[in-house]
Amino acid sequence: MKQKITLILFLIASFSGFSQDYMKEITNETCKCIENLDEEVSREKLTMELGLCMMQNALKYKAELEKDYGIDLTGASNLEKEGEKLGQVIAIELMSSCPKAVELFTKLAASELEEEAIASEAAVENSILETSGKVLKVEKGSFIYYTVKEDNGKTSKFYWLTFVENDLDLESNEKNILKKNVIITYEKVELFDPRIKEYKEFNVINSVSLK
Repeated sequence: MKQKITLILFLIASFSGFSQDYMKEITNETCKCIENLDEEVSREKLTMELGLCMMQNALKYKAELEKDYGIDLTGASNLEKEGEKLGQVIAIELMSSCPKAVELFTKLAASELEEEAIASEAAVENSILETSGKVLKVEKGSFIYYTVKEDNGKTSKFYWLTFVENDLDLESNEKNILKKNVIITYEKVELFDPRIKEYKEFNVINSVSLK
């Protein structure tokens, strides 16, 4: 984010001296195009249509843009990269002259952040596993871990490394669930084991409840 802000500030400083009539026309026509966009479509489609608004009004000034801004819209091979450069230049102009564009940019940014947050939350949820079984042993060293005979017949160790959600008062007595049937939610976390000097996967407990 810091790099993006620095880039925008650099572009503003670099281009502030340019006041060509053709850039004003591109900006004005792009603003009119933006005002007619359907904002109820997906973020991806809205972003694409925004790009088309910019591009269709800039293509008639290909020579001027290349001369003044180093943007080459003549070759198909680098069109995507050059289009991004064009978008940065026009966006800076729009920010100071087109309120609708400012509103749209803000909406797109907020939508992107929301999608990223949802995706991140989904990734966390997908990484959480659940098992049930009987607690056979409670062992205490640097960390507490439980040996559980799972309902599928497998015996596994589950480690208490972070906050564990429970209503069993485990903080006062970690043995409260010994010999009891429990439901455990956990994540598989790769940690360095100094005993074997290798990374090893551990079952790290998120929550414990009685079955």
